[in-house]
Amino acid sequence: ENRLGSGALNLSTELGRGIWVMADPKALGTVIENLLSNAYKYADDPRQTTVTLDGDRDDVFIVVSDLGNGIAGKEMSRIFQPFYRVGDELTRQAPGSGLGLFLSKEIILRHHGEIRVASRGKGLGSSFTIRLPRLVK
Repeated sequence: ENRLGSGALNLSTELGRGIWVMADPKALGTVIENLLSNAYKYADDPRQTTVTLDGDRDDVFIVVSDLGNGIAGKEMSRIFQPFYRVGDELTRQAPGSGLGLFLSKEIILRHHGEIRVASRGKGLGSSFTIRLPRLVK
């Protein structure tokens, strides 16, 4: 939010305590920053973005949710492909290369995790869930 300007994302966080993963902090930060950047690019004011960190015995879950443009069902299976961009006019006006989600997925896979997306459809926002193996301390 510091890069975009205070309040630009209307960001709220729900962060669990005592949750650890074995990860490259810079790489994981790149993934989170990409998801937050997309939440900014693909939503109109007033934005509402939430980041949640939680876990169970085996896994850690990071969820980035927004109330932006959402993703049509037919686009979901392609959203992590390189150079793919959602094909409506509004999306085409937003700057980007179509590599951010592809690179995010590659980073998460290299951390032995997974990333998936959910959306109730166009105009209804989206939610990206990252699952990583939990580090037991």
